[in-house]
Amino acid sequence: MSKILLSFMLFSFMLTQCSEKKSQDSQNSCEGIMCTQQFVSFSVTLSDSNGNSVPLDDYKVIDQRSGEDLTQSEKAASFFEYEPGGPYPLYGDVFQDEHQNSERKLVFQGFNGGQEIISHTYTVAADCCHVRLVDGELNLSL
Repeated sequence: MSKILLSFMLFSFMLTQCSEKKSQDSQNSCEGIMCTQQFVSFSVTLSDSNGNSVPLDDYKVIDQRSGEDLTQSEKAASFFEYEPGGPYPLYGDVFQDEHQNSERKLVFQGFNGGQEIISHTYTVAADCCHVRLVDGELNLSL
């Protein structure tokens, strides 16, 4: 009987140790990862039916879940600088740290004359080192 009790206690101890290690591993899953020095980003280009660039007066990149306007973020202010003819920065490694190992949906909204002329949804993700585009077309035609 004591052997069974001892075996049960040992087994229980091993299970709790594995659970604690798994929890710590998921929290530190990027610890010790070596990343490249490149900066990954992607941008949206707009064109008309003839292939000509479509300039925007303004644009926004909105986090669909939170409603946050990323283009107004102090941290990313220089990232979102653009020329009126585009391309228009959508997402980059500037967001990697705060959204590490997660996905998010973004809405790109383009404006001309104060009117929204285009809106497109993207799914983006960040791993331990860089961001990536999961879903969405970057070359949009009006």
